[in-house]
Amino acid sequence: MIWTLLFACVGADDVSDKGDDTAAEVVSAPEPPTPPAYSGGECPEIVDGSNTGFLSAGQERSFYVRLPENPEGAPVIFAWHWLGGTATQIMQYMHLGDWADQGAIVVAPDSCCGTFEWSFTASDDPAVDLTFYDDLLSCVNQQFSPDLSRVYTTGMSAGGQGLFERVRQAALA
Repeated sequence: MIWTLLFACVGADDVSDKGDDTAAEVVSAPEPPTPPAYSGGECPEIVDGSNTGFLSAGQERSFYVRLPENPEGAPVIFAWHWLGGTATQIMQYMHLGDWADQGAIVVAPDSCCGTFEWSFTASDDPAVDLTFYDDLLSCVNQQFSPDLSRVYTTGMSAGGQGLFERVRQAALA
């Protein structure tokens, strides 16, 4: 099994003693940004397991969530499936429930539409899936208060291509 899990690391405060009268500099990690507001108005309840009828970018979307015993302050992992796959399949194939058992909130979105399924793989507007990500993170944040400095994403095949596209889009913004 080959898969990639990208992690963003936030270091601890760094205090160095220079051995002279120079004051030690304390470097702190920046505060994580607050996710954009949910585009669908009021967030629907997110349940452990399959979630359907989630309105995002004017479309009804579905996704799968595995919650840890205590989701407050937990990291969040997004997992993007391959073309022709489903959220449930990537959860099973990558054993992502194990991360929830270790205390992470795991969110696996389902693709929605078209021959290519993920909008970033075609000439379609990639904002549809980027908005879906923003909406999911916004509602997960509102309902569970996770640690937004620990939001990670992984994907397989076209889902992995989406990781690159998300980074590229953010760099161009």
